[in-house]
Amino acid sequence: MLRRWSTVAAVTALLALTVSPAFAGRGGTDRPFKGSFVGEAEFGFDVSCVPYNGGIMTRAVSTGKASHMGQVQSTVTHCPVVGGHKNGIMTIVADDGDELHVTYTDDTGTTSFPITVDGGTGKFAGASGDATLSYAVEQVFIPGCTPAGSFACFDLTVPWAFSATIKGTLSY
Repeated sequence: MLRRWSTVAAVTALLALTVSPAFAGRGGTDRPFKGSFVGEAEFGFDVSCVPYNGGIMTRAVSTGKASHMGQVQSTVTHCPVVGGHKNGIMTIVADDGDELHVTYTDDTGTTSFPITVDGGTGKFAGASGDATLSYAVEQVFIPGCTPAGSFACFDLTVPWAFSATIKGTLSY
């Protein structure tokens, strides 16, 4: 009888050790998360960007797919700076209206950097997670421009082609 209870205790302890990491996320179980998006980036003025670059705000709107969400639309805004992005916010919206909220500040100067899932709505209320955002834009330049500064020859009056991928973990 003692042997049976020892076996049950050992199995219970083993299960506790293997199952608990799966519930480590704030909102539930950590799950793999990935997405891909294609759209356009546009530029405008926003007072929140004045301290970083004189007021230029990037806004990219795209469509795509994301795990746990299906077909999605995303909106990304940030203040572009030499060597990165400030005040980055991404909202990913599923067809059913549930949203996933992402934030980032990037000082890497690369097109691939860490992002943080910071809540959402619907089934993603309280969501958390970490991922890597990788993006590409097709820069448009002003014809015949002679550079006089960091952003001087970029044509910010026309949309630029934008694409991005996300890969990481999500807990909700």
